Amino acid sequence: MRYICLQDSQTTVRLLKNPEEITMKSSPTTTAPAKIGFTEFAETWNGRLAMIGFVAALVTELVSGKGVLAQLGLM
Repeated sequence: MRYICLQDSQTTVRLLKNPEEITMKSSPTTTAPAKIGFTEFAETWNGRLAMIGFVAALVTELVSGKGVLAQLGLM
């Protein structure tokens, strides 16, 4: 069994069992930048803000001695 490793412009890697599985898409919609939804830009910022929120929750927990749920009055 032969495997081929491909890398495209989005830096995703796929392993193909057969070289015949490779198809080229020439649709103009694949190269147009997305304006809404799960874009690379939106997901990058979502990850950054999630990391900031997580660190802020840890720091707040260390300073106050209470967990996040206790601070919100849920425990």
